Amino acid sequence: MADESMGAGAISGMITGVVSLLTVIGGAFAFLIRQRSADKASREAKLDKWHHELSARERALDEGRTAFTERLSDRLEELERKDTARDVQMRALRVAFELVSAALRERDPMHHALGLADEMLKQAFPVHPATPADMVRQLVAIEEQTGGGA
Repeated sequence: MADESMGAGAISGMITGVVSLLTVIGGAFAFLIRQRSADKASREAKLDKWHHELSARERALDEGRTAFTERLSDRLEELERKDTARDVQMRALRVAFELVSAALRERDPMHHALGLADEMLKQAFPVHPATPADMVRQLVAIEEQTGGGA
């Protein structure tokens, strides 16, 4: 019988060992599951934070782009207004010079300064390519009659 009680004790010890082993394995699995859940929660929190930061950056960039575009548009409108005003001024200056130089050419048709000024204006204000041919012929005829500006 001594063998039988040893067998029961051994079986009892084995059962206790198996239960202990299963408890340790279950605890390890529980730890791993909790760890993975914590890692997943941490990863999701980091992704949410990153997503919010990225959204904020995109909004800031969009606002900056919009403000920049509006400033460019305002500046372009201002430059176009100034350019139009300068075109009007330059046309007036050209006509005024032609009127004054015509009067001066009658007094001194060979005056060097008038010739230089006329050449400078011809370079600055060439005949536009869309000018009708008959108008170009008339301009040439007028220039020939006035002595070519020199």
